[in-house]
Amino acid sequence: MKKFRIWLTAIMMAAGLGLLLPGAASASTSYCGLAWGSLAKTSEGMSSASVTGVRAGQHYCFDRMVVDLNGAVAGYTVKYVPQV
Repeated sequence: MKKFRIWLTAIMMAAGLGLLLPGAASASTSYCGLAWGSLAKTSEGMSSASVTGVRAGQHYCFDRMVVDLNGAVAGYTVKYVPQV
């Protein structure tokens, strides 16, 4: 009976310390499939157009800003800037 109490105490202590149950998955293991990152990206062939609207959205892995332009445009440059 004494050995049973010792084992029971050890099991209860281990459970209290979280040693017996697997923990939740780490947030660092999540991957959203994003391949671009935060580096500048450019497509050659610039043209001009007027801005007709700006929209923003928040997603699980990224924030998004969409700039609506009138007419067809060629090329783009996307990058972070220190000040707007």
